[in-house]
Amino acid sequence: MGNHRGNIVLVGVLDQPGSTNLYMAKAFEKAGFSVIPVNYRTILQKYGPNTLNHLLFKLSKDNPKLMLYSKFNGVASMVIGKCSQDDEVKSWFWFMDGLKTLGTVP
Repeated sequence: MGNHRGNIVLVGVLDQPGSTNLYMAKAFEKAGFSVIPVNYRTILQKYGPNTLNHLLFKLSKDNPKLMLYSKFNGVASMVIGKCSQDDEVKSWFWFMDGLKTLGTVP
């Protein structure tokens, strides 16, 4: 593999075949990044929101190049802000669903 460009934390659905997040992860890896998958739905179902929040905050302390939140239903939006407190950590919330779905998300 070529030059390692850093880590990217990808919050989404990476443990289900056919998920669009898998293609995103492969594209980042092809570009030289290591992808740290955070399967938010699985973690929420098995361990609850506190565990997910703690995991995300801990990962943010490892100074990834990017924390990309492509799926985030059921988690308080303040988590993104807390993970972004360090100027070195860039966070991006990319709402992949349509506007109709957006209207149903608190």
